Amino acid sequence: MPTAIEHLGAKIYLIHTPQLHRPFLTTVPFIAGDFVSWGYRVDQHASNSPYIAEIRVREKKQHANRKGRDVSQRTKLMEIWAHEIVERKKTEREARRQNSRRGEEGGQTTDSETRNPCLHTDPRMKKTGDFVQDFLGGIVEVGNEDNLDTPPSKKTPEILPETSRIRDHVRYLYAIRYIPNAPLPDWAHPTVTYADMVVLEYRPQKSDMHDHFLRALGKAIGKDEGRMGKVETCIKTGAMRVSLWIDVGDVIGEWAMSRQGDVEDRDPVPKYERGEGPPAYI
Repeated sequence: MPTAIEHLGAKIYLIHTPQLHRPFLTTVPFIAGDFVSWGYRVDQHASNSPYIAEIRVREKKQHANRKGRDVSQRTKLMEIWAHEIVERKKTEREARRQNSRRGEEGGQTTDSETRNPCLHTDPRMKKTGDFVQDFLGGIVEVGNEDNLDTPPSKKTPEILPETSRIRDHVRYLYAIRYIPNAPLPDWAHPTVTYADMVVLEYRPQKSDMHDHFLRALGKAIGKDEGRMGKVETCIKTGAMRVSLWIDVGDVIGEWAMSRQGDVEDRDPVPKYERGEGPPAYI
């Protein structure tokens, strides 16, 4: 089934990593943008190109022939992505601590985000990707806090490192959906007019993960303005859904102007009232 991104005619991204000789395929632009900003090679192709169709056929065969204990290509990509996020956030925290000891402010930035002008130089994609990264980082932070609060007598003999914990967490994640210009929730702030949405869907986990996700979401929302979210758990199955909204009204026109000149020459971005959405096309 095609994703929401493919319905919009967006690109398919092939992500090249040292972990595998074949590229990973994704339709999620902010994930591709993250890899670009980290220095990975990312190729773009039209979703209906014969090349992508051939790759999909090969990946389907590879998936069917994998051994029972092997994870899927999608899961492998998510593990690499989450590992990069956790390690880089750990480095950022250590750098901030060192800077605070020296009384310095700010941090170093790299020019890796300028290597592909179609991805993470788009501030809209970066805002979305940063929110998801902060949510995953929040999951690790909450886990660290819980480990500190656990009495020594109740702690397990071996505490898994952060990267192992986030890897295990990602294996429960079975879908990521990116919805640009998403309908706003009823409780959205009146100043928010345009928002992009990311939906993370998880297989059933331990019963206490709902509270864990809520705390992680609170940490992510608190890191920047214009962020909204909610956590839902299916009572019957235990499956969980995390919905993230990010206000992109401040960057839509600015980015379009810098990339394509006069915005008035292009179709306007549709605006929906709260609870409404785009019409269904048959």
